[in-house]
Amino acid sequence: FQYLSYPMGVYMSLLGVPDAFTAAPATLVGFIDMFIPALISTNLPSEFTRFVIGGLSLVQIIYLTEVGSIIVKADVGIDMKRLFIIFLERTVLALPLLVLAAHFILE
Repeated sequence: FQYLSYPMGVYMSLLGVPDAFTAAPATLVGFIDMFIPALISTNLPSEFTRFVIGGLSLVQIIYLTEVGSIIVKADVGIDMKRLFIIFLERTVLALPLLVLAAHFILE
């Protein structure tokens, strides 16, 4: 995931997240497992980054366990590829909001 998450590291560094490239794999691995992002973020030195990854992990858990399962069960015609694209879109949209919330709460 280190190489796959490089674009997310660039995006997070543009948003001003400390240790962005170290935390970047946690942004994508949430699609596979809901607990690994939290495990990855425990070793991050920045409280700001841990807050952002923790919040993003919650957004991803809510999407995959609630909305994603309903979409798959409802037979709407969305395959796993499109479900992953929606996951990425939600991740990209949630990051600036979480960075903004982290600035308000932690600083």
